[in-house]
Amino acid sequence: MAMTIMNNNGAALSLGELNKNISRAGKDLKKLASGMKLNGAGDDASGYAISEKMRTRLRALVQDDQNVQNGVSLLKIASGGIEEITNELRSLKELAINAANDTNTDVDRATIPKEFDQRRAQIDEIASGTTYNGKVLLDGRYGRKSVSGTETTVIPGTPGRPGTIGRSATPVDASVIGLTSRVVHSGAIEPTGTPTTINTDSYTITRSGVYELDSGAGTISVAAGVHDVKFVQAAGATLEDIHITGPSDGGANFWMEDLTVTNSDTSSFIRFQGADNFLNFKGTNSINVLNRYSEGIIFRDTNKAIINAGNGLTVEGGTDGSGFIIFNDSVNIIGACIGSDAFERGTGAVPITVNSGTFTSNVTDYRQGALIGGGGDAHIGDLTVNGGTFIDNSLHDVTIGTGSSSRRAQCGNIVVKNAKIVALYKEFDPTIGSATESGECGNIYIANCDITVWNKYAAGIGSAQYSEWTSGIVIENSILDIQSDTGAGIGSGEEGAVGDITLNRTDVTSISSNRGENIGRGLNGRCGRVRYDVPVDPSFIPAIEGIPATPGTPERVVTTDVDAFIDNPLVIHHGTKSNEALHLYINDMRTTTLKGEGDDRTLDQASVRTRRDASDAMDIIDGALDYALGEATTVGADISRLYTTDANIVTMNETTTASESTIRDADMAKEMASYMKNNVLMQASQSMLAQANRSSSDVLKLLQ
Repeated sequence: MAMTIMNNNGAALSLGELNKNISRAGKDLKKLASGMKLNGAGDDASGYAISEKMRTRLRALVQDDQNVQNGVSLLKIASGGIEEITNELRSLKELAINAANDTNTDVDRATIPKEFDQRRAQIDEIASGTTYNGKVLLDGRYGRKSVSGTETTVIPGTPGRPGTIGRSATPVDASVIGLTSRVVHSGAIEPTGTPTTINTDSYTITRSGVYELDSGAGTISVAAGVHDVKFVQAAGATLEDIHITGPSDGGANFWMEDLTVTNSDTSSFIRFQGADNFLNFKGTNSINVLNRYSEGIIFRDTNKAIINAGNGLTVEGGTDGSGFIIFNDSVNIIGACIGSDAFERGTGAVPITVNSGTFTSNVTDYRQGALIGGGGDAHIGDLTVNGGTFIDNSLHDVTIGTGSSSRRAQCGNIVVKNAKIVALYKEFDPTIGSATESGECGNIYIANCDITVWNKYAAGIGSAQYSEWTSGIVIENSILDIQSDTGAGIGSGEEGAVGDITLNRTDVTSISSNRGENIGRGLNGRCGRVRYDVPVDPSFIPAIEGIPATPGTPERVVTTDVDAFIDNPLVIHHGTKSNEALHLYINDMRTTTLKGEGDDRTLDQASVRTRRDASDAMDIIDGALDYALGEATTVGADISRLYTTDANIVTMNETTTASESTIRDADMAKEMASYMKNNVLMQASQSMLAQANRSSSDVLKLLQ
């Protein structure tokens, strides 16, 4: 090694290592002093972010626990007040029985009402004086009651509107209830000629005509300017992984007849491009989207639409409407069966029109895209059904509308006419409308339809669970058999919302909901006005092909019977999300409300001044006791539910704390070992730096 004095490379190297060791030792000291291996984002950026989210959740869970405990305290106070009211009712019953006995003298009878009135007044004092943090609990302000009355609506006159009849479209005959035999046909011409066989993996169609798909067929592209193409299946052929792309300039007129296609990848079977496309299917066509586990080809989700509508598509079951198309799936279909891909946001103006045919969806896994409409979390334009049969055997997602959503999926106006729809089990989504959570939908207009729907959390027709929008629903001349559990039959899903609902010339006796309203609101949901047999503003119906001309109407005054619920629940928030809350109801316990079921007489009307009055009072008091005991049972059940919720919150707090500890807490033994190592290295670096610094002074020995 050369002896130099201008640059001391050894000292520089030693200094660099010393600084590194000092930095490492400093980090180790910080971990040992704090007890945490993550003291900032620089230690582990992703781990730090996860830990901070968990800390936020932990603080929220602590407040949730406090909320629930406060809720229990509130309900216990309410329960105590109800118990005291029940005791007073028992005393009133004793007084009534005493007054009904003719062994009493006139003086006795004059004394009994005084005590009776005092105890009755005490009930009102308990009801108005039972409070928690200034909130009066038993005066009905947090109750839920049904109200009936009439609503007078002035229907203004409207000008007439010309029809919008387009290609061979025929107006629906509004005088016929349910389905008609009329078939709407676009007038698209079926390609003819000698078939050209396609048996190569990659093929470009450069001229219109009929094409026969053989077993070797694969990716098929239709060149720009080529529009009229028909696909048939070669005799004995097995069609696998077939993908067809329409011409780039749109205007495709595709026909297919008796195809059976099995695709085992995530691409679309048919992908249209551009606008004004037509798809006609004849005979029976089966499109299978499968996992091939035996061949090691495994995927879970298909994000692409099976048939992508491009920028606009019209679908028909041939010229006579007798064609069938069946979608068989054993994977999660997130794209629509016919419509848009999942997450496709640039298709807000894309219209889809179905004129005829039979459409069947059979899935063994969840379908999260619509049968006709939007894929999951996607946008789609107006959807128009002028006829057809739709058999939807999927457990999940809408038949006609927008796909499952957590990101504000959107759908335009939906018009369904002269259609038969059967969807015997839907879980979170309606059959016609917007899918789960934050999906939005335009106006829904249904006429001359036969619809059978069994749902769980969503409305049969309307919004899904948690889905909120303000558009309206109009149904006319239709046969409906709709059942839902927590969603409305027609209206909003559980904790969802829709706008006004109008039904004209439609039997509503087969529409039901277990815990929501038959027509209107699902459980904890909202909706606008519900009206029957009133004129519909023509502007409600989108100006689409096939809507008949509308004559003007004079102004009318319509009086409608209204049944509605008025409620203002106590909300006990118990989760980290905005919608995680319990809605608790405590009904009115005042004497003006206490009465028996089916009895119009209330406790404030009871009297014991005569034997006959006392006898009537006993019936009123019995009804009031049943009312009070029912309310006590409800409050007790709510307390039990809050105890269960509190136990769940405690468990979540424990598990989240354990998870956060795994990410953030330091292993003290491990960190001490690291610190000792880095401390020794730091001392060694200091020693080497000292020796390197002395090397320059050795040059002086040469000058002696």
